[in-house]
Amino acid sequence: MALDIRTIIALLVLGDIAAIAIILAYPRSVRSDQPIAAFLAGKSFQALAWTLLSFRSILPDLLSINIGNGFLFLGFAAEALALGTIGGRDRRQEFWYALIVILGFLAFLLFLELPNLRIVSASLVTGAIYARLSTILLSRAKRSPIRLTMGVATGLYTLVMIARAVIALKDNSFGLFTPSVVQYLAFLPQYIVLIVGTIGFMLLVKERDDERLRESEEKYRSVAERANEAIVIIQDGFIVFANRRAAEMVSAPSSSALVGGNIDRWVFGEDLERVKERQRARLAGEGLPPSEEFRLVSADGAISWVSSSASVIPYRGRPATLALLADIGEHKRQQERIEKLLAEKELLLREVNHRVKNNLGVAISLLSLQAGGAGNSRAEAILTEAQARLTTMAELYESLHRAGSSGVLSIRDYLPSLTKEVAQLFPREPAVRFALDLDDIELGAELLSPLGIILNEIMTNSLKHAFDGTKTPLISLSGTMRDGRVVIRCGDNGKGLPPDFDPENSKGFGASLISALLRQLGASWRIDREGGTAWELEFPPSLSPR
Repeated sequence: MALDIRTIIALLVLGDIAAIAIILAYPRSVRSDQPIAAFLAGKSFQALAWTLLSFRSILPDLLSINIGNGFLFLGFAAEALALGTIGGRDRRQEFWYALIVILGFLAFLLFLELPNLRIVSASLVTGAIYARLSTILLSRAKRSPIRLTMGVATGLYTLVMIARAVIALKDNSFGLFTPSVVQYLAFLPQYIVLIVGTIGFMLLVKERDDERLRESEEKYRSVAERANEAIVIIQDGFIVFANRRAAEMVSAPSSSALVGGNIDRWVFGEDLERVKERQRARLAGEGLPPSEEFRLVSADGAISWVSSSASVIPYRGRPATLALLADIGEHKRQQERIEKLLAEKELLLREVNHRVKNNLGVAISLLSLQAGGAGNSRAEAILTEAQARLTTMAELYESLHRAGSSGVLSIRDYLPSLTKEVAQLFPREPAVRFALDLDDIELGAELLSPLGIILNEIMTNSLKHAFDGTKTPLISLSGTMRDGRVVIRCGDNGKGLPPDFDPENSKGFGASLISALLRQLGASWRIDREGGTAWELEFPPSLSPR
């Protein structure tokens, strides 16, 4: 059978180029993977070397023979290094391959004028490279049948190279393109090594990646098994991973008993559709809160509350949901106890409020009855004023209760109802109009109580004494903040107070009460007598600690 050596070499070039294309199609960064980069370099050197050698009669010998064989040695060494260091870099192997290539190339140059001895040196260098690779692969063959197969293949190729060297040593005319059965038997194994080497390299890379993945999974599985939280991975509605704590949470015999099961089995029926809908939304990339609460049903039928923090992760090439579950049963029980206590407290407060309201109402009614039957205008006025003061306190209490706050109320909510109650206690003709301009200023009951009594005294005094002869009686009331202090202004358009009136020195009960309460508020005050009487009070929005 007559074979064209040049055609065989051309096919080797195409084979190396095809191997490069296959490796580049592998989904991995070449720059970050030293064995893949070395394998690509080896195939590139071999393709270039075979190309130069195929043009031996056209190119100068320096380029086609010397440089061509040098590239071939480098290509074989780089490929062997890649195959032998799949698991990680080995500087000792790098040293030995570099030494073989350098010594072999020097020997090749030594016999540059003797074609058969060049073939001998080239065959022995190639055989030495693959002999070392075969030794490395076979020494690790227990780990993988792939390594055993490739070790045997490269070992046989080493024997072929030795046989080629022996034949060339005996025949002085033996050269690269010498047509002989030995030449054909030398190049055909080269094809086998090319095919086996490329396929084997890809399989070894995959084997290495699978082994690293297993090690990674074992490491994270070990961490997950020691976690205090339940960890599950859900894919297509089925549990594909669960740790020990997850099994304990649902009283399963082991974590493996959960794997492969549908989540419908463990999620409480009323919560199931919500959990599945949120899982679909999460996989679709919709924004969701970081955690949710739902109930689980254990193997013995017990129901428990859990808090789940979930995220989407890739799992074996496809999206899945990683969920961390924490038992919040005790928290829920505490919450229920607190809610029960709050409900009991609310009931108790309503009862207390009802009783206080009734008692205040009784006291006000008694004062009203007593005033009506006093038979003395002076006594009646005193009792009515006492009733007004008590009404002021009752109105504050009722306003605080309606607001549902803990002793805090806006003057905008409290003072309008206070003016209405005072006006009803002291009716007159013509009717007094009230003009209110109140900002939304929240004050505590410790301020509202004395403020309400002060304003009650001021408005009561206006209603009783200020409007004799006034055709359109008016009481104005405003409240605002100024420089961090509360400013209340209450006035009328009546005849005004006497010029010498001073609440600090007045002997009347009402004026003395106002003076005492102003001190309690820590308020500064002044009286504006222009166009009637107007009191302006200024005090801090909270009492200073004593």
